[in-house]
Order: sequence, then structure tokens, then C-alpha cells
Amino acid sequence: MKKTKAIVSIIVVTIISMLLPLYVNAHEVEIDPEEYITMPIILAEGVGTIGVDRVEGAYTLSYQAVLVPEDDATEIENTREQVTAELKTLNEQLNALDSERNTLREAMNKAYDEFMALVDSEAEPSEIEAAEAAYKEAETAYNNKSDEYDAKMQEFDSKEEEIIKKVYELTPMYVDENWIETTDGSVKIDITNFSGEKTFVLWAKLETVDGNIYYDEDIYGLEGLAEDTIKVESITLDRTSITMEKGDTYTLNARIEPSNADNKAVNWTSNNENVATVENGKITAVSAGTAIIRVETQDGGYTAECQVTVEEGTTVPKDDTTVPDTKLPQTGEISYIILGIVLTSGIVAIVLYVKNRRMKF
Repeated sequence: MKKTKAIVSIIVVTIISMLLPLYVNAHEVEIDPEEYITMPIILAEGVGTIGVDRVEGAYTLSYQAVLVPEDDATEIENTREQVTAELKTLNEQLNALDSERNTLREAMNKAYDEFMALVDSEAEPSEIEAAEAAYKEAETAYNNKSDEYDAKMQEFDSKEEEIIKKVYELTPMYVDENWIETTDGSVKIDITNFSGEKTFVLWAKLETVDGNIYYDEDIYGLEGLAEDTIKVESITLDRTSITMEKGDTYTLNARIEPSNADNKAVNWTSNNENVATVENGKITAVSAGTAIIRVETQDGGYTAECQVTVEEGTTVPKDDTTVPDTKLPQTGEISYIILGIVLTSGIVAIVLYVKNRRMKF
């Protein structure tokens, strides 16, 4: 029986390490205790078949695929790889202990046969006593090795339960309103709306004619058929700090890498809108103080920041009233002399002109 259990454990390790779907044996609902449901081994391009066996009477079969968040999918895969490696090591130790135990069992059986042979042949009591002691020693060695083997088997079982529990915690549940009924067990998951690999939980629900409901689930990695999108890798600002005066504005320039990223949408925020506000990168200084302007990409959540310092500044009042200046410009004594000469020359010219006209008449 113990040897059979070891063989079964070896098969479990092989299945965990080689098959793409990861079997989960626990959740908020009991997973198919009657083993009526057979989940697909793989989903080729999102297509597969759920099998139902040994169900008497009519039944309804439904399924739904639930996307596993990327971080959880990574943790599930890491857990699977780690525990698979540990199970492989434990299995090797089990095989070594089983081999040692078999050798000790053969030695124990041989010692027992020799002991009984001496008893049957009515050998000397001392010989029988020595043979019996050898048999008891061999039996103790065998029993000790068997206990060691059993302890290692318990360790193996605990490790299997660990991976089941860990994956259970990370596996999303089904949504009641999302069940899709299938009459022939056919499953089809739409993989045309994403690119790259995504992880899905395929849930199956079996409802029998007598009202019993059974659930099963498996985890699958599916490769999307959509064209690859160019992801944002970083974002920077043309300024990491700036000093402004109250009322000033400045527009920050955000640089996204790579420049041909498909989704360049960003969100702007200020951590102190009493000091500075921002809209589409345009900063408006509100009042004296400091504020952090942050920009975050919608794709990837990359961020960059600029520290804004607002100063009160100085304001020179303006007077729009215009007072006419009636004073003549002061040009100095030379200007007055020239003006006097001009006036005098004009008067003389008028007098001579009048006198000349009188003489002609």
C-alpha cells in the first residue's frame, strides 16, 4: 500500500510539472467531490471540451472563463515552479528511503528464516538465541526506516497541500451571472481581444436533474491573437522644479518613451491646489508656497514630478490719468537769444517793406 502511494505521488509531481493547467482542489465551493466533470487538458486557441461521466438522467453544463490578474498569475506560476522543484526533491528522497527500506526488509526476512530454521532443526539454544537477536535487530532497523519513510511521505503530502492552498488564495471565483450553457461540453474563450499571454480560470458548473450542483476549475495560459501593443516604458518632464510668481502660468512638457507607444494618455495632479493647479500640463500659480505637480501614464502607471515654488512677487501700481503739460520746454539762454533775433529781424523787415511801398506811390 505504501509503495502504491509513492507511485501515485510520483505521478502527481509529473502532472504538476508538465501540464499547462494547474489543478485546484479547494475554493469557496467544493470542487467536484464525485469526479463527474473532466476539464480540458489544454485549450488550443481558446477552444476545448468539458467532459461529464457517470451522471444519471438529464443535466445542465455551463462554463465561464475568469481572467487572473497579472500579478496573481505570476505568483501562481512561481509557486508552481517552486513547489514542483521541492516535490521533485522529496520524491527523490522517498525513492532512496524506499530502496533502503526494501533492502532492510529483505535482511529482516532472511534473518527470520534463519532463526526459524534453527528452531525447527532443534539447534543449540545459544545458536537459536543468537539468531533471534539478529532477527530482532534487523526488524528494528526495518521499522525505523519505515517510520522515516512515513515521515517523508507526510512531508510530501504537506507540500502538495501547500500549493493547493496557495493557488486557492490567488484563484478568482466565478460570477453567477456570467455562466454560458453548453449542450455538448464545447468551450470557447475569446482570445482575439488581447495580445501576449494571459492566464484564465475556466470554471465548470454541472446541475443534475435532482437539483445537485457540482463545480470544477482549471487554470490555463492563453496566447492572444490581437496585434501586440507598444507599451509605455517611462515618462519624464522638461522641468523637475520651477519658481513662479502668483498669477504666473507655465506649461510642462511630458516626454513618453517609447515615442510610438500606443497609449500616451496621462493624468495630471497637484498635491496642493491652494498653491498651484494644473490642467493638461499647464500650471497656474495661486498663492505663495510649494506644491508637487505629478503626471502619471494610464499605461503602466509611470510617474514624473515637478516641484513648484510660488512667490508673492512685487506689483507696481499703474496710474492711467494723463495730465497735460502746459509749460514750455526749458532750452537755456541760447534759445531765448535766437528767438529774440528772429523776432527783431521780422519787425525790421515789415517796417522796410511798408516804407518802400509809400515811396513808390
